[in-house]
Amino acid sequence: MWNVTDWQKVVFSDESRLVWGTDDNRVRVWRCPDSSIAGPLPDLSPVEHVRDQLKRPMPSCYSVYDLELAVLDLWAHLPQDNIRCLINLMPDRVGACIAAGGGPARF
Repeated sequence: MWNVTDWQKVVFSDESRLVWGTDDNRVRVWRCPDSSIAGPLPDLSPVEHVRDQLKRPMPSCYSVYDLELAVLDLWAHLPQDNIRCLINLMPDRVGACIAAGGGPARF
């Protein structure tokens, strides 16, 4: 029963991790492989969509420094309306997942 305001307070992440330099000492938690939820879990996280938006215009990079500059530039120019739209759709995405009984939902 969460609304858009509730979803705006969530930090979305996934298993991917990229750390420049030393370990960032953050604690990460994810679902155990033997969880009781049967079947494939639907991907409700908007992180995948944001990552796709960042990958599309990615230029060729020939060093880690070039890659870092490219990612920072792409992130700085990522339209915030895109991210707001993904957050605003979370109640609908969760509703579609519930309606599908936890299975794949068309979204």
